[in-house]
Amino acid sequence: MPWLSGAEPDADLIEWDHGGYEGLTAEQIQELVPGWELWRDGVEVGEDLGHVTVRVDAFLGRVRPALDEGDVAVVAHGHLSRILTARRLGLDASAARQFGHPHPRGYRWFSGGTCRRDGLSTPRSALRG
Repeated sequence: MPWLSGAEPDADLIEWDHGGYEGLTAEQIQELVPGWELWRDGVEVGEDLGHVTVRVDAFLGRVRPALDEGDVAVVAHGHLSRILTARRLGLDASAARQFGHPHPRGYRWFSGGTCRRDGLSTPRSALRG
């Protein structure tokens, strides 16, 4: 976002690595694992909620002094944004499930971290700066 002065990418804000479930919709995962729920069951091979929480907490620790001075703009993707919200509010990361689903039905995560919907795509690498 070029209009933000001093904007810097932060590796700790990269979206949750969905591992073996990259490229699958929640519905497709539930066909493979009946009753699957991300916040309860996690992902196959990728990061678990604890790893993502460590990254989010590290980011919050670094940004806290700037928050004391004023507003801070933070740009992050879906699930990570929800975890960031929960942790900033002092909640357990699993409380992130209470903040609504970031993607309407039909979004898919593809290998390499590209999110697609109706022919539009955003590569995860673009988020890394």
